[in-house]
Formats: sequence, C-alpha cells, structure tokens
Amino acid sequence: MDDKKVSIISLIFSLLGVLIILYLSENTLPPFYQISEIDESLLDQTIFTTGEISLIKETNGLFIFILKGNNSKILVIATKEQELQLDKNKKVNLIGKVLKYRGELEIKAEEIIII
Repeated sequence: MDDKKVSIISLIFSLLGVLIILYLSENTLPPFYQISEIDESLLDQTIFTTGEISLIKETNGLFIFILKGNNSKILVIATKEQELQLDKNKKVNLIGKVLKYRGELEIKAEEIIII
C-alpha cells in the first residue's frame, strides 16, 4: 500500500473511534446505588439512583428536595435548567454527583427523570 492509502485508512479508523467513544459516553448510565448505599466512599462520583420526593423547596434558580427510598433519605440540589414539574411524592430517577456540605452528604443533580 502506498502512504496516501495508509493515511486515509488511519484517518477513517481514528474518526470512527472518536464517534464510538462519543456515543458510549452519551448512552451509558453511571453505576446505580440505592439511597441507603450512598456514603462517603462515593464522594465526587457521579451516580444513578431512584426515589420519591418527600420535601421540596424552590428558590431562584434551584430546586432543593429530600429524596427518600428504602428507609433512607438524601438532600438533592438541582438547577432549574431542566423544565420539570417537581412535586412532593413524585418518583424520580436521578443522575448526579455525590458531595458533602456542612458535614452532610447531598447530590448535585445533573439529570432528573420523572417516572
């Protein structure tokens, strides 16, 4: 093979690899944890969980709510970038980052899906 053909084949496979990586990064969920399993070992990690909203407060630009499930609960902070109708007793799936604020664990929501 001449150098031009090798270069073209290399370019095609490189672009194909980048497209596969982009597809996988957009279409794979982070690991699932029950609310009772969320602890300090998960700090700064993105997780997937599910639960029911038990208390909600709305401020300028933020939703702050308690997510409960299997006898556990955790505070969730969500920006209002996503158009959502969050209400008490709604069940949600949530993807977010586990953080610690004032000694308590919380989740900063990245995506919320009402179920």
